[in-house]
Amino acid sequence: MSALNNERSPMKDNKKLVRTVSLVLAVLMVLTIFSSMAIQIAYLI
Repeated sequence: MSALNNERSPMKDNKKLVRTVSLVLAVLMVLTIFSSMAIQIAYLI
């Protein structure tokens, strides 16, 4: 049973890692969109 539990835990870590990576990517996308919008507004002004 302990071996099965040891095999399950890395799967949870991978899911957590994937979630954090996707969250970081989403934040980066939002930041890039905001920066591009800010640049366009700056050019308009």
